[in-house]
Amino acid sequence: MNLGAWSALPDSIKEVAAIAGALVVLVALINKAWNWLRARSKAVDEWAERRTRRRREDQEIDKVLRQIVAEFKPNGGSTIRDALNRIEQWLHRQEAERAADFMLDPEPLWKADKTGALIAVNRAFCELVGHDAGDLLNSNWKNYLHPEDARRVISTWQDTVRDGRDYAAHYRFVNRDGQPIGVETWGECCRMPDGTPFAWKGRATAQAFREQAKLAPAASKLIPATT
Repeated sequence: MNLGAWSALPDSIKEVAAIAGALVVLVALINKAWNWLRARSKAVDEWAERRTRRRREDQEIDKVLRQIVAEFKPNGGSTIRDALNRIEQWLHRQEAERAADFMLDPEPLWKADKTGALIAVNRAFCELVGHDAGDLLNSNWKNYLHPEDARRVISTWQDTVRDGRDYAAHYRFVNRDGQPIGVETWGECCRMPDGTPFAWKGRATAQAFREQAKLAPAASKLIPATT
């Protein structure tokens, strides 16, 4: 409808048309508000549902945590803590028995790290090489090598460590009195779970040298250990 035709209409019709237009706008606004309220109500319902679900989950977690805490409190035998205590006690007993067996083994036994520092020696080994365990464990076995054997034996040890293989050597230890003691020793490579060598353990036996009787005391000729 053009402007001229609109002007020719009676005022009553114009008023009805204006009211109708206002009603259309009002209905649109009401519909928009209703849709917003529905969306808001849905969001509130979803939030309430999530909150309820989280509350139930928190209650379940709290229940499980309480059960775990209860299991780690000893009650005389039936909890996890009691079972762990029994396992730890058994492991301690096994370790103590292995240590006692190691010390009392009639064969000379030893264990050394990569540098040659002795980690463990038993009584038979100390008697064989003529040194106390306190002296040996606070030093490096290379320090007790006879000077004429030192370079060869140290080179063999370095090759063994580099290649990560088992160890075998024949040499002379110098005892506390400066006398050479013929020794033949074997060592097995100990490895980490990934295969990396970290120590060697083995045994030794007395092995006489034909020239041993001709050797002079060599305590003053001991050379520093090298890695």
